[in-house]
Amino acid sequence: MRTGDIIVAVNGTVGTGVEQLRQLVQMAARASRRMSITVNREGTTLSVPVILIAA
Repeated sequence: MRTGDIIVAVNGTVGTGVEQLRQLVQMAARASRRMSITVNREGTTLSVPVILIAA
């Protein structure tokens, strides 16, 4: 992910703002160490699986 990419969903849950997305990331991090982040890059939507190492 580059600067300027827009995160639009975490684990399939669409966020409507930066604060909500941050909360979704924290919730997903607590629930499991696997997370799927969907980013919108130049009009195309990519789903990026993320495996968390740190708690």
